[in-house]
Amino acid sequence: MSLLCKLLYFLRKWSISGIISFSIILILCCNTGLAIVGFFQGGGRDATQLAKNLAGSVCYSMGLYVFIFIFRNAQKLIDLFHKWREVDAMQNHASDASLHLSINTIAGTILISAIAENAVSHLLLFPLHERVPQPLQYYYENSHKQWSLMIPYHATAAIGVFLCNKWAVYAWNFGDIFIAVISRGLYGKFKRFVESVEEKLLKSPSPAGKLDWLHAIEHHDRLSKLTEEFADLLSPLVFTSFAVNIYFICIQLHLFLAPSKKLDFVSALYVGWSFLHLVARTYVCALSAAKINDYAHNFVKILYNCPRSLYTVDVERAERKLASTSVGLHGLGAFHIGRPFILSVISVIFTFEIVLLQTSQMMPATIES
Repeated sequence: MSLLCKLLYFLRKWSISGIISFSIILILCCNTGLAIVGFFQGGGRDATQLAKNLAGSVCYSMGLYVFIFIFRNAQKLIDLFHKWREVDAMQNHASDASLHLSINTIAGTILISAIAENAVSHLLLFPLHERVPQPLQYYYENSHKQWSLMIPYHATAAIGVFLCNKWAVYAWNFGDIFIAVISRGLYGKFKRFVESVEEKLLKSPSPAGKLDWLHAIEHHDRLSKLTEEFADLLSPLVFTSFAVNIYFICIQLHLFLAPSKKLDFVSALYVGWSFLHLVARTYVCALSAAKINDYAHNFVKILYNCPRSLYTVDVERAERKLASTSVGLHGLGAFHIGRPFILSVISVIFTFEIVLLQTSQMMPATIES
C-alpha cells in the first residue's frame, strides 16, 4: 500500500505526457519480457537461427531502452539545452542558418523511410493476395508465433502487440535521429566558430592581438566543454545504439546473402529496404558525430598560423591539448566516434559476415555426418 501511495504521489507531480510515457514504458517492459521468454522457448537449430529469433527481443529491448533513457534524463537534457543557449549568447559570429533545414531533412528522411519500411513489413503479416477471415488474428499468430502459444488470441492482445511494435521501432529510430541531430548542432557550432575566428585572427586581424587569440581559445574551450557534457550524457545511448545497429546489419546482410528460402517480391522488397534503411541511418548517425571531431580540430590549423609575436603560453597549451585529445561523442569510453571509427565498423561487419557464411556452409556437412 505504501508503494502504491508513493507511486500516486509521483504521478501527481508528473505532467500528462510524463504519465503517458511511464505507461508506455510499463507496457513495453511486459512486451519485452514476453519476447525474451518466447525466444528461450523457441530456441533454434543453429547459431543463425538463434540470432534471427533473438532479433525481436533485441528490437523491443532497444525501443524500451530509448524510452527509459529519455524519460530518466529529460531534465538533464533541458539543462544542457539551456547551457547551449548561454553559449550561443556569448558568441560573436553569425548563427547557423542551415541548422533548421538540416535537422528537418535528417529527421524527416529517416522517419519517412522508417514508416514506409514498417508498412512494407506489415504487408507480409496482412496478406493482400488472399482473403483472411480474421486478419488481426492472422497478424498476431504470424508476427509473434511463440507468444500465441503462451497467450491465446484476443483482440486486445493483438492490438497491444501492434502498438508495442510501433513504439519500439520508432523509438529505436528516434534514438539514432536524436544522436544525429545533436551531432549536427554541435559540429555546426565548431564550423561557424572556425570560420569566424579565421576571418578575425588571420585575414583581418585587429590591434587587440593577444586578447583576440585568448578570447578565441576560451570560446573553443566552452564549446568543447559543452560537447563533453553532451557526450557523457549520451554515451550509454550511443553505445547501445551502435551495438544494436551493427548486430542487425550483420544479421540482415547474412540473411540476404544466404537466404533460407526463396523470397517473393514483397519479402525481397522488405529485406532490401530494411537493410538499406538501417545502413543509411547508422552511417548518417556516425558521420554526423564524426564531423564534431573534424571541425573541432580545424582550430589547430589556425593555431599553427599564429604569428610568433602573438604566440603565448595559452596558444601553445591549446595547440597541445587539441593535438592529443578527441572531441566528440563516445560510447561509454569504449570508442570515440571519428572517421577511423566508421572504417573500423565496416571492417568488423565484413569480418563477422565472412565467419557467419563459413559457419553456415559447414553446418550442413556437420549435420549429415
